[in-house]
Order: sequence, then structure tokens, then C-alpha cells
Amino acid sequence: MAPTSEKRRAAQLNEEGLVHYRHWEVEDAVNSFRQAAELDPDLPDHHLNLARALARFGDYEGTLRALGDFLRTETDPALTERFERLFGNAMDAVETLLTEIMTQH
Repeated sequence: MAPTSEKRRAAQLNEEGLVHYRHWEVEDAVNSFRQAAELDPDLPDHHLNLARALARFGDYEGTLRALGDFLRTETDPALTERFERLFGNAMDAVETLLTEIMTQH
């Protein structure tokens, strides 16, 4: 379990990552979420946010690794089942195109 100071810093990095993610600053979002997950590896949200950002970035292998970390730390079986189904499917053509275009911007 991470010390309190690391948990606070991880929460701050997670919030920064969410801001970057909303603005399609994907590389910055990935870096923030990755640091948050390293500082507080037991909090599933950090891993899930990292997976989302990596998917948007087009790093599907990284997405699956982060999703695996999420599934190992999440304790709600309904939630883990939902994300297993969601990420078990490849992105469709529209999602792929949107991700490619927005990443360029």
C-alpha cells in the first residue's frame, strides 16, 4: 500500500491526466496516468484511465496491459466483467478514424 503522500500525489496526477484527456492531449494524459498508477498501484481508476488514454493514443498492447492491471485491482465483479467485454472487442472503423484524427490534432 502506498504512503499517504504518494496517494495524494497520485490523485493529483490522475486529475491532471483527466484534464489532458479531455483536451485530447493524449501523450500528456498517458504520462500523468502512468505516474499515478506507479505511485498508487492498488487504485484501479489509475489503471483504467491509463488504458483509456493508451487506447486513444493507439497503443493497444499497452491498453491491454493497463486493463489487465485494472482487472487485477478492481474488486467489483460486475465492473470487471463490463470492461472485459468492452475491451475484448477491437475498435470499429469509426472509433479508429476518430482516434487517428484527434491524435494528430
